[in-house]
Parts: sequence; structure tokens; C-alpha cells
Amino acid sequence: MPYRLRTAAIALAALLTLPAAAQTADDPVAGRALFDNTMAETGRTFSANCSGCHSVQSRRAMLSGNNDPLAALAFDDAFGALVVAITGGVDAMAQFNNVLTLQQVRDLSAYIADTPRTSATALDFSASAVNTPSAAQNVDLRHAVAVDETLTVVSVAISGSGAARFTRSSDTCDTQTLAAGASCRVSLGFSSPDTAGHTASLDFTLRQGASSTTFTRSVALNGVASGTTPPPPPAGGSDDGGGALGLGWLAALGAAVAGLSRRRRG
Repeated sequence: MPYRLRTAAIALAALLTLPAAAQTADDPVAGRALFDNTMAETGRTFSANCSGCHSVQSRRAMLSGNNDPLAALAFDDAFGALVVAITGGVDAMAQFNNVLTLQQVRDLSAYIADTPRTSATALDFSASAVNTPSAAQNVDLRHAVAVDETLTVVSVAISGSGAARFTRSSDTCDTQTLAAGASCRVSLGFSSPDTAGHTASLDFTLRQGASSTTFTRSVALNGVASGTTPPPPPAGGSDDGGGALGLGWLAALGAAVAGLSRRRRG
């Protein structure tokens, strides 16, 4: 059996031993409390709280695949990595097995994946005819929930070879400052004088808190007029947060665990 499949099978089997709890919405705020003070939140004594061994930024940097502590991460990636670590992948994490409930593991995963993100990673526009505006589409930018710092939107821009074909009809994001959990919206449209496919990128340049370092979230834009098939997204245009562990088995693991939780509650 391939290594990743074997690891996933081991993790799924081990999840059967996690204490059951009524499942609620995954909560990054609860996950932060667990991460920062694991012993107080669980009423158990461990060698250290999660935060005593590493920072959440270091976990995000590891999962990003490019050492980026502010990368957009998928919940399934964080969840899969955490389950494998607790159920045998990391010796120091084994102390949490049979102690943390499935919901607590999910909340911790939600916290690890809690970074600023866009509501879409790509948008496809189709205009009914040349020189005819397409229907508008929206992109929402949401700040992380379990944070103390604000998020500054330094700039919003459309870049790429087809940038001139895409327009912002409204924008409540550019130069704005977002509190934790707050969001803003950019509305876009497409028009073209020809039937060729056009691609561009909607780029948010961001800064969190008092840091002078900026980072980006990008949404791939694809447009075509007269009903032809939109071109594929440009390479590197998606911000799906897949990172080093953005693999199908992690998504399957999350789905299987959700099913397991429902069966155990029944």
C-alpha cells in the first residue's frame, strides 16, 4: 500500500478511539484557546500546551510548503496533518490521543487554517457577444477570525495579459482596514472586442497588524465572449491554500471523519 494511503488508513482507524462529542461548527476561536492553553481547556496535564512546543505561525509555515506563515491553508490539509501527528506521526503529540475529542481536533485545525482568504480562487466570465458586458461577479475578502491584529488592504489591482478586459464595478476593499472576521467585496465584469479567451488576476496586497511585510491573495480571472469555452486558469493564479499536503487523500480523510462523527452521534 502506498505510504500516503497507509498513513491515512492508520489515521482513520485511530480516530475511532477519539472521545465522542456532539459536533458543532468548526470554531477557530475555540481552537485558539485549545492551542494556547491545552491543559486548562481539557482539564488534563500534559508535558506542555501546544503553544509551549511551537507557534501556530510555525505550523502554518510548515503546511504551506514554502515556509509562509500567512499562506491560505485548506482546512483538510490542517486537519489531516494534525490527525496523523496525534495518532502516531509525532511522538510528542501522542499524549493528546484518546484525550482530545474529534470536535476539539477539528477546532484546532480550523485555527491553524485561520488566515485571510478570498471567497473564490478563480472566476469564469462569459459575455453573450463581443463588446457586451458580462454579468458581474463578486469576490469577498475575509480577515481571519481568531486574531488580534487588523488586516490592511494595501491595494487591489487587476494584472496579467488580459487585465484590460476586466473591470471593477465596485470595490469596498481597496485601502480599507478589516477587523477580525470582517470582510469586504470587489465586483467585477468582463467585456471583449473579440472571441478570444482572456486571462488576468485579481490581486489583493495585504498587511496584517503592525508588520511592514505584505502578502497577497490572488483570484484567477478567465473570460470569453460569444459563448466559447473559457481558457484554463493561468499557472500559479489560484490561491487554494493546498500547500505541501494539498492531496486528495486529505479531503477524503476529512469526509470520512465527518461521516464517522455522524455515525457515532447516532
